[in-house]
Amino acid sequence: MEHHGIASAHVMGLCGGAVIALRAAQRRPDRVRSLSLWHGDFSGTPGPMTGHQQNLRALLAIAAQGRSDAAMINTALAESARAGVPEEVAELVLYPYSTDELFYRYSTLTLATMTEDITPALSALRMPVLVVTSEDDSTAHPDGSHRVAAALPGAELRVEPHGDHLSVFAAGTGLQKILADFIGGTSALTTRA
Repeated sequence: MEHHGIASAHVMGLCGGAVIALRAAQRRPDRVRSLSLWHGDFSGTPGPMTGHQQNLRALLAIAAQGRSDAAMINTALAESARAGVPEEVAELVLYPYSTDELFYRYSTLTLATMTEDITPALSALRMPVLVVTSEDDSTAHPDGSHRVAAALPGAELRVEPHGDHLSVFAAGTGLQKILADFIGGTSALTTRA
């Protein structure tokens, strides 16, 4: 933002990026005009986790212990990491698995977001926040988004019938409209003091 001379911006966080977006808003509320949190992985907050979250946390905990551990886990995950990833986003989604060093770094950073309890920071945030999840997200448990939205003063929670964080990459017109309405100020969310 500094490099481009941008004083403030809308910040969007997807999956573990939702935790990072919330922490950025906490640290620099003057720079974050609004937030949208999409299928947030809030598994560091007390509450249920999906099987995917439980398994990934366990694997990342091993991989984050060292580079040789990361190499072993990365080799074991090579095929399963590719399963179900749409071709048009595969390069982006699979990048952390492309080398053992990248996977080690991904493991340490992602484990940190997956174990971060952001609950204490939520009540102080005053910018408009859109929280989006679905009824059937099997990657990041929808309950995390419900809990975060409930703890954020005046947040707007949108629960879609279907979707997970991979589906956001292929956002249809419905998801695009939700975001455009929110950023444009025509959603149900009112500006907070």
